[in-house]
Amino acid sequence: MKSLESTIKKIEDLLIEKSILVDAIKRQSQLVVKQSAEVIQSIHRNIKPDIQALKKNYNQLLDVIGPNKEMLYLPNVELGMQEFTEAMLFFNYVYGDESLTPENLRVEEVPFILGIMDFTGELKRLAVNSIRNNDLDKAMEILDEMNSLYDLTMNFSHYIVSPDFKRKQDVLRNMLERLSGDISLITIEKKLIDSIESKYGKKSV
Repeated sequence: MKSLESTIKKIEDLLIEKSILVDAIKRQSQLVVKQSAEVIQSIHRNIKPDIQALKKNYNQLLDVIGPNKEMLYLPNVELGMQEFTEAMLFFNYVYGDESLTPENLRVEEVPFILGIMDFTGELKRLAVNSIRNNDLDKAMEILDEMNSLYDLTMNFSHYIVSPDFKRKQDVLRNMLERLSGDISLITIEKKLIDSIESKYGKKSV
């Protein structure tokens, strides 16, 4: 009986240690998610963010996890990896020209793929802003990038990647259809206006 009591006490101590570790990982993951969102918002406001601060906090998350590799698959950690990937891809698209992979970002494969899908949402916002600024060439360039990413991810089965993957694919497809329609409509309108102005002259205000 004494040996059983000793074993139970050891298990209790291990579970307490694990609980403390999980709490620390959760806090650090939440910080990464929050900072990733701030990076994305800064980019949309045309303010270059401090990407090194995000990298530092993400690496600290991995340091907290340490050798406890099973912790990499906690929902909070996977979300942190996904949001970190999205922010890094978006930053790289606007300011950099690196080849980003799960290996050099130090993220797991599934959060990396889901991060790519979320990244397309930020591209859509860029395209919409380009349309508002009458920069249709830029909008078309972004649309082409989104189409390429959609084609590349079509090879993945959502059963293999994540239950949420199919929904993200559907969202991306709908974004592409709407964005393509908007660009086509505005292009036609612009050509019509140019034709009228060429024939009758530009209307004075």
